[in-house]
Amino acid sequence: RIVAVRDITDTKRVEEMLRNASAELERQVTARTIALSEANQQLQQEIDTRCRLEAAEHEQRILAEALRDTAAALNSTLNFEEVLDHILENADRVVRYERGNIMLVEDGFTKTVRTHGYDNNAAQTSVQAASWPVASTPTLRWMTRYKKALVIPDVRKYAGWQPGTEVDRRVEIGSYLGVPIMRAEEVIGFLNLDCGAANFFTPEHVVRLQAFADQIATAVSNAHQYEQAQTLAALQERQRLARDLHDAVIQTLFSAGIIAEALPRSLKDR
Repeated sequence: RIVAVRDITDTKRVEEMLRNASAELERQVTARTIALSEANQQLQQEIDTRCRLEAAEHEQRILAEALRDTAAALNSTLNFEEVLDHILENADRVVRYERGNIMLVEDGFTKTVRTHGYDNNAAQTSVQAASWPVASTPTLRWMTRYKKALVIPDVRKYAGWQPGTEVDRRVEIGSYLGVPIMRAEEVIGFLNLDCGAANFFTPEHVVRLQAFADQIATAVSNAHQYEQAQTLAALQERQRLARDLHDAVIQTLFSAGIIAEALPRSLKDR
Protein backbone atom coordinates (compact mmCIF):
# COMPACT_ATOMS: atom_id res chain seq x y z
CA ARG A 1 0.00 0.00 0.00
CA ILE A 2 2.83 2.41 0.70
CA VAL A 3 4.22 1.79 -2.79
CA ALA A 4 0.81 2.42 -4.32
CA VAL A 5 0.58 5.80 -2.59
CA ARG A 6 3.99 6.82 -3.99
CA ASP A 7 2.99 5.79 -7.50
CA ILE A 8 -0.15 7.92 -7.33
CA THR A 9 1.82 10.91 -6.05
CA ASP A 10 4.38 10.64 -8.85
CA THR A 11 1.61 10.40 -11.41
CA LYS A 12 -0.07 13.53 -10.07
CA ARG A 13 3.25 15.35 -10.10
CA VAL A 14 3.85 14.40 -13.73
CA GLU A 15 0.33 15.43 -14.67
CA GLU A 16 0.85 18.78 -12.94
CA MET A 17 4.09 19.28 -14.83
CA LEU A 18 2.38 18.46 -18.10
CA ARG A 19 -0.44 20.89 -17.37
CA ASN A 20 2.07 23.62 -16.53
CA ALA A 21 4.06 22.89 -19.67
CA SER A 22 0.90 22.94 -21.76
CA ALA A 23 -0.20 26.23 -20.22
CA GLU A 24 3.22 27.76 -20.85
CA LEU A 25 3.19 26.56 -24.41
CA GLU A 26 -0.27 27.99 -24.90
CA ARG A 27 0.85 31.30 -23.37
CA GLN A 28 3.86 31.43 -25.70
CA VAL A 29 1.72 30.58 -28.73
CA THR A 30 -0.78 33.31 -27.76
CA ALA A 31 2.01 35.84 -27.25
CA ARG A 32 3.60 34.87 -30.56
CA THR A 33 0.26 35.10 -32.33
CA ILE A 34 -0.33 38.56 -30.88
CA ALA A 35 3.18 39.64 -31.89
CA LEU A 36 2.67 38.35 -35.43
CA SER A 37 -0.70 40.07 -35.63
CA GLU A 38 0.79 43.37 -34.48
CA ALA A 39 3.66 42.97 -36.93
CA ASN A 40 1.18 42.30 -39.75
CA GLN A 41 -0.87 45.34 -38.76
CA GLN A 42 2.23 47.52 -38.70
CA LEU A 43 3.32 46.15 -42.07
CA GLN A 44 -0.14 46.83 -43.51
CA GLN A 45 -0.06 50.36 -42.12
CA GLU A 46 3.33 50.92 -43.72
CA ILE A 47 2.00 49.57 -47.02
CA ASP A 48 -1.09 51.79 -46.79
CA THR A 49 1.05 54.81 -45.95
CA ARG A 50 3.36 54.11 -48.87
CA CYS A 51 0.38 53.69 -51.21
CA ARG A 52 -1.11 56.97 -50.01
CA LEU A 53 2.22 58.74 -50.48
CA GLU A 54 2.63 57.29 -53.95
CA ALA A 55 -0.95 58.25 -54.85
CA ALA A 56 -0.44 61.76 -53.48
CA GLU A 57 2.83 62.06 -55.38
CA HIS A 58 1.10 60.90 -58.57
CA GLU A 59 -1.71 63.42 -58.08
CA GLN A 60 0.79 66.20 -57.38
CA ARG A 61 2.68 65.30 -60.53
CA ILE A 62 -0.52 65.45 -62.59
CA LEU A 63 -1.40 68.79 -61.00
CA ALA A 64 2.05 70.21 -61.71
CA GLU A 65 1.92 69.05 -65.32
CA ALA A 66 -1.56 70.49 -65.80
CA LEU A 67 -0.60 73.85 -64.30
CA ARG A 68 2.59 73.93 -66.36
CA ASP A 69 0.60 73.24 -69.53
CA THR A 70 -1.81 76.06 -68.74
CA ALA A 71 1.06 78.42 -67.93
CA ALA A 72 2.59 77.60 -71.31
CA ALA A 73 -0.71 78.48 -72.99
CA LEU A 74 -0.86 81.76 -71.06
CA ASN A 75 2.62 82.65 -72.28
CA SER A 76 2.26 81.47 -75.86
CA THR A 77 -1.09 82.79 -77.08
CA LEU A 78 -3.26 85.87 -76.76
CA ASN A 79 -6.36 83.89 -77.71
CA PHE A 80 -8.48 84.27 -74.58
CA GLU A 81 -10.94 81.48 -75.38
CA GLU A 82 -8.14 79.05 -76.24
CA VAL A 83 -6.50 79.66 -72.86
CA LEU A 84 -9.79 79.10 -71.02
CA ASP A 85 -10.31 75.82 -72.90
CA HIS A 86 -6.84 74.71 -71.77
CA ILE A 87 -7.73 75.53 -68.16
CA LEU A 88 -11.00 73.56 -68.20
CA GLU A 89 -9.35 70.58 -69.87
CA ASN A 90 -6.44 70.55 -67.42
CA ALA A 91 -8.79 70.94 -64.46
CA ASP A 92 -10.56 67.81 -65.71
CA ARG A 93 -7.23 65.93 -65.59
CA VAL A 94 -6.89 66.82 -61.91
CA VAL A 95 -10.45 66.76 -60.55
CA ARG A 96 -12.19 64.43 -63.04
CA TYR A 97 -15.47 66.33 -62.98
CA GLU A 98 -18.30 65.73 -65.47
CA ARG A 99 -19.26 69.24 -66.54
CA GLY A 100 -17.74 72.64 -65.97
CA ASN A 101 -18.01 76.25 -67.02
CA ILE A 102 -16.37 79.62 -66.48
CA MET A 103 -18.54 82.63 -65.68
CA LEU A 104 -17.42 86.25 -65.63
CA VAL A 105 -19.34 89.00 -63.86
CA GLU A 106 -20.54 92.00 -65.86
CA ASP A 107 -22.70 94.66 -64.18
CA GLY A 108 -23.80 92.26 -61.45
CA PHE A 109 -24.80 89.43 -63.81
CA THR A 110 -22.88 86.35 -64.88
CA LYS A 111 -21.84 85.66 -68.44
CA THR A 112 -20.74 82.12 -69.30
CA VAL A 113 -17.65 82.45 -71.48
CA ARG A 114 -16.54 78.80 -71.81
CA THR A 115 -17.94 75.32 -71.09
CA HIS A 116 -16.55 71.78 -70.96
CA GLY A 117 -18.10 68.31 -70.79
CA TYR A 118 -21.65 69.09 -71.95
CA ASP A 119 -22.39 66.22 -74.32
CA ASN A 120 -25.92 67.51 -74.78
CA ASN A 121 -25.79 70.48 -77.18
CA ALA A 122 -29.10 71.81 -75.90
CA ALA A 123 -27.78 71.80 -72.30
CA GLN A 124 -24.59 73.56 -73.38
CA THR A 125 -26.62 76.20 -75.23
CA SER A 126 -28.78 76.72 -72.13
CA VAL A 127 -25.73 77.15 -69.92
CA GLN A 128 -24.13 79.62 -72.31
CA ALA A 129 -27.35 81.62 -72.58
CA ALA A 130 -28.05 81.72 -68.85
CA SER A 131 -27.27 84.95 -66.98
CA TRP A 132 -27.51 84.82 -63.19
CA PRO A 133 -27.87 87.87 -60.95
CA VAL A 134 -25.05 87.49 -58.42
CA ALA A 135 -26.81 89.35 -55.62
CA SER A 136 -29.90 87.11 -55.67
CA THR A 137 -28.30 83.75 -56.46
CA PRO A 138 -27.42 82.07 -53.11
CA THR A 139 -24.37 80.13 -54.28
CA LEU A 140 -22.82 83.06 -56.15
CA ARG A 141 -23.73 85.52 -53.40
CA TRP A 142 -22.07 83.31 -50.77
CA MET A 143 -18.82 82.98 -52.75
CA THR A 144 -18.79 86.71 -53.45
CA ARG A 145 -19.37 87.59 -49.81
CA TYR A 146 -16.85 85.20 -48.24
CA LYS A 147 -14.45 84.98 -51.19
CA LYS A 148 -14.17 81.22 -50.65
CA ALA A 149 -14.90 78.09 -52.61
CA LEU A 150 -18.27 76.42 -52.08
CA VAL A 151 -18.77 72.65 -52.00
CA ILE A 152 -22.31 71.25 -52.08
CA PRO A 153 -22.16 67.48 -51.47
CA ASP A 154 -25.78 66.93 -52.52
CA VAL A 155 -27.61 69.75 -54.30
CA ARG A 156 -30.96 68.10 -53.57
CA LYS A 157 -30.39 68.73 -49.87
CA TYR A 158 -29.12 72.29 -50.28
CA ALA A 159 -31.85 74.85 -49.67
CA GLY A 160 -30.03 77.56 -51.62
CA TRP A 161 -29.62 75.57 -54.81
CA GLN A 162 -31.24 77.27 -57.81
CA PRO A 163 -31.00 74.94 -60.79
CA GLY A 164 -31.37 76.23 -64.33
CA THR A 165 -34.68 74.88 -65.58
CA GLU A 166 -33.48 74.05 -69.08
CA VAL A 167 -30.16 72.63 -67.91
CA ASP A 168 -31.75 70.56 -65.15
CA ARG A 169 -33.99 68.79 -67.63
CA ARG A 170 -31.02 67.65 -69.69
CA VAL A 171 -28.28 66.83 -67.16
CA GLU A 172 -28.32 65.27 -63.72
CA ILE A 173 -26.47 67.29 -61.10
CA GLY A 174 -25.73 65.57 -57.78
CA SER A 175 -22.82 67.58 -56.35
CA TYR A 176 -21.31 71.00 -57.07
CA LEU A 177 -18.01 72.80 -56.56
CA GLY A 178 -17.60 76.50 -57.24
CA VAL A 179 -14.49 78.64 -56.85
CA PRO A 180 -14.53 82.45 -57.08
CA ILE A 181 -12.15 84.03 -59.58
CA MET A 182 -10.36 86.86 -57.80
CA ARG A 183 -8.50 89.90 -59.03
CA ALA A 184 -7.18 92.40 -56.49
CA GLU A 185 -9.58 91.14 -53.78
CA GLU A 186 -12.53 91.50 -56.15
CA VAL A 187 -14.64 88.57 -57.36
CA ILE A 188 -14.71 88.86 -61.16
CA GLY A 189 -16.15 85.45 -61.96
CA PHE A 190 -16.68 81.82 -61.00
CA LEU A 191 -15.26 78.44 -61.97
CA ASN A 192 -18.13 75.95 -61.64
CA LEU A 193 -17.92 72.15 -61.72
CA ASP A 194 -20.64 69.56 -61.20
CA CYS A 195 -21.04 65.80 -61.10
CA GLY A 196 -24.04 63.53 -61.34
CA ALA A 197 -23.03 61.62 -58.21
CA ALA A 198 -23.52 63.07 -54.74
CA ASN A 199 -20.57 63.57 -52.35
CA PHE A 200 -18.07 63.62 -55.23
CA PHE A 201 -16.03 66.73 -54.49
CA THR A 202 -13.54 66.85 -51.60
CA PRO A 203 -11.51 69.54 -49.80
CA GLU A 204 -8.47 68.39 -51.81
CA HIS A 205 -10.36 69.26 -54.99
CA VAL A 206 -10.90 72.77 -53.67
CA VAL A 207 -7.18 73.30 -53.11
CA ARG A 208 -6.30 72.03 -56.57
CA LEU A 209 -9.03 73.98 -58.32
CA GLN A 210 -7.99 77.24 -56.68
CA ALA A 211 -4.78 77.20 -58.72
CA PHE A 212 -6.81 77.04 -61.94
CA ALA A 213 -9.06 79.88 -60.77
CA ASP A 214 -5.92 81.97 -60.25
CA GLN A 215 -4.81 81.15 -63.80
CA ILE A 216 -8.21 82.25 -65.12
CA ALA A 217 -7.75 85.57 -63.31
CA THR A 218 -4.36 85.92 -65.01
CA ALA A 219 -5.90 85.14 -68.40
CA VAL A 220 -8.63 87.75 -67.82
CA SER A 221 -6.01 90.31 -66.80
CA ASN A 222 -3.90 89.51 -69.88
CA ALA A 223 -6.96 89.86 -72.12
CA HIS A 224 -7.82 93.24 -70.61
CA GLN A 225 -4.25 94.45 -70.98
CA TYR A 226 -4.15 93.27 -74.58
CA GLU A 227 -7.45 95.01 -75.28
CA GLN A 228 -6.14 98.21 -73.68
CA ALA A 229 -2.94 97.94 -75.70
CA GLN A 230 -4.95 97.54 -78.90
CA THR A 231 -7.13 100.52 -77.97
CA LEU A 232 -4.05 102.60 -77.18
CA ALA A 233 -2.38 101.55 -80.43
CA ALA A 234 -5.51 102.46 -82.40
CA LEU A 235 -5.68 105.82 -80.62
CA GLN A 236 -2.02 106.52 -81.33
CA GLU A 237 -2.52 105.58 -84.98
CA ARG A 238 -5.50 107.93 -85.25
CA GLN A 239 -3.47 110.68 -83.65
CA ARG A 240 -0.60 110.04 -86.08
CA LEU A 241 -2.98 110.13 -89.05
CA ALA A 242 -4.51 113.32 -87.69
CA ARG A 243 -1.07 114.90 -87.39
CA ASP A 244 -0.12 113.75 -90.89
CA LEU A 245 -3.40 115.09 -92.25
CA HIS A 246 -2.92 118.34 -90.36
CA ASP A 247 0.60 118.70 -91.73
CA ALA A 248 -0.60 117.88 -95.23
CA VAL A 249 -3.37 120.48 -95.01
CA ILE A 250 -0.95 123.11 -93.75
CA GLN A 251 1.50 122.23 -96.52
CA THR A 252 -1.27 122.48 -99.10
CA LEU A 253 -2.45 125.83 -97.75
CA PHE A 254 1.12 127.09 -97.67
CA SER A 255 1.65 126.02 -101.27
CA ALA A 256 -1.65 127.56 -102.28
CA GLY A 257 -0.62 130.83 -100.61
CA ILE A 258 2.66 130.93 -102.48
CA ILE A 259 0.89 130.21 -105.76
CA ALA A 260 -1.69 132.90 -105.01
CA GLU A 261 1.05 135.44 -104.36
CA ALA A 262 3.05 134.50 -107.43
CA LEU A 263 0.14 134.27 -109.85
CA PRO A 264 -0.60 138.04 -110.08
CA ARG A 265 3.07 138.81 -110.72
CA SER A 266 3.22 136.14 -113.37
CA LEU A 267 0.17 137.53 -115.16
CA LYS A 268 1.56 141.10 -114.93
CA ASP A 269 4.87 140.08 -116.53
CA ARG A 270 2.96 138.75 -119.51
